[in-house]
Amino acid sequence: MLPTATDSILGAGKYQAGAAMIIVQPLSRTVLTGSLITWQTSVFGAGADGDQRPSTSLLYFQPFYVFQIGTGFTLKGTAIWTFDFTNGHYSIPVGFGLGKVIVAGNALISMGIEPQFTFLHRGAGQPEFQLYAGLSLQFPVKPKAKE
Repeated sequence: MLPTATDSILGAGKYQAGAAMIIVQPLSRTVLTGSLITWQTSVFGAGADGDQRPSTSLLYFQPFYVFQIGTGFTLKGTAIWTFDFTNGHYSIPVGFGLGKVIVAGNALISMGIEPQFTFLHRGAGQPEFQLYAGLSLQFPVKPKAKE
């Protein structure tokens, strides 16, 4: 990432590098599990305003599960676990939500709501409860006509 934060409250203000990996494992036709893992760390640089901001080393782990329960409804969990290795802070929530998938014409609409409760955390400002709500719209790409 590029150091675009103009104030220390907005970000590290340093060049960062990292890695990402996704694992998806269908357990059956109606159960999907997996996780998204990302890690980023400061590489070099001072803040955009010339100050020397602290380095960062952050890991995000998002285990997820989706159970299809029929007629487009799903039970799911997608809470993101955060680990700040620089400061020793972490937050490990778990979520249990309800989703619905609707087909409208050629569009696929997925929506859901998920309460998330943090059962392990350390550090100031870590949430004890979050409410995640999402909406996803997918439209098919029309194939190009042959010339």
